[in-house]
Amino acid sequence: MPARENGRFALFFLVTSGALFLPAGTLAWPHGWMFMELISASVASVSFGIFRDSPELLPWVW
Repeated sequence: MPARENGRFALFFLVTSGALFLPAGTLAWPHGWMFMELISASVASVSFGIFRDSPELLPWVW
């Protein structure tokens, strides 16, 4: 996987977790972590699959 792809996923994870846990005021929130696992797995499988198999579907990224 390209470093750019990994960097974008890391940025997505940080922004999403910040938007979820900062208003909650705690990291000790099991439902929040379950949501992060579900949404991160979904985004990773779609984006890494598309980038690897069919990069022409996302021409604006390259």
